[in-house]
Order: sequence, then C-alpha cells, then structure tokens
Amino acid sequence: PKYYFNNRFVRESYRLVLSFPTVELCHNSEQGIKDYANWLSIEPDRIKLLRNGFDLKESSMLRCRMHNVIPIVGSVFRFVEVKRPELWIRTAFELHRLMQGKVRFVLAGDGPLMSEAIRLADELGFGSSIDFLGYHDDVLNLLNSFDIFLLTSSVEGLPNVVIEAQSM
Repeated sequence: PKYYFNNRFVRESYRLVLSFPTVELCHNSEQGIKDYANWLSIEPDRIKLLRNGFDLKESSMLRCRMHNVIPIVGSVFRFVEVKRPELWIRTAFELHRLMQGKVRFVLAGDGPLMSEAIRLADELGFGSSIDFLGYHDDVLNLLNSFDIFLLTSSVEGLPNVVIEAQSM
C-alpha cells in the first residue's frame, strides 16, 4: 500500500484517466471515497458509492449443509503475492499436522504462484491432501462444501469471496 499510494506515477495516472468526461471513479465504502479523494486532491462527490452486492437467493437455495466425512478447509483466490499462497499452504500444513491428517484442503484459483504453492505442499509432504482445482466456475457450490474458509491475504478491503463464503 505504501508503494501504491506514495507512487506519484500511479496518482498521476488516476488523475489523467479521471480527466476524461466519460470516466467515473467508484468505491465500495464512504471511507474509501474519502481516502481516494484526499489522495487525488479531488472533491469526494466526484467519486460514486457502489456497494458490494449479491443476490443471496441463489446461495440460500444451495445452502443445505453438506456433511463431510472429515473437515474441508478451502479458499478461492488468485495465486499472487498479495494473497500469500505460501502462508496459506504453511497454515494448512500446521492444521494437517495438528489434526493428524484428518482434514482435507481445497484451493480454487489460478495465477503465477500456483506451481510454487503445489511444490511447497509436496515438499512439506502433504500435497496429496490438497486439491488444487485451478479456475473454477461454480464457486458457490464449492464454498458450500467447505467447513472452514481460510483467507491469508496481506491486504483486502471487503473481498467478495468472504461475503460469498459467509452467505454459504
């Protein structure tokens, strides 16, 4: 965050894009609007409020608690540095050790650090306990199968996947 907000090129890029009359900036919270307006030295009313929204009807129709034989810990994320997939794998390994292997792990998503995460799980000796699904279309059904949702990101606002996981 320090690099991003303190980088004058990023700020100038925002200002340039916002100079076009057809471009509008949106944020999902009042505090975010204040922070961006301050950062860009613009009036807060130049930024529209657009809340995260979900149609929870679909999740309520799906939400029939699955009964897993052993607990399933899972997540859905991009395999990039800010999501900290290495920390996720190391945390999963500790859980695997504490639960004496009586736990299963599921990861959905893709990205440049996926092969590193697979390699680390194999090096730690529990790679066969993790299903690396890659890109996944049916996230709600997947979330419905988890007993625990684990997110290890270093920076998040209000991630959509957390709202979706809570709805399940």
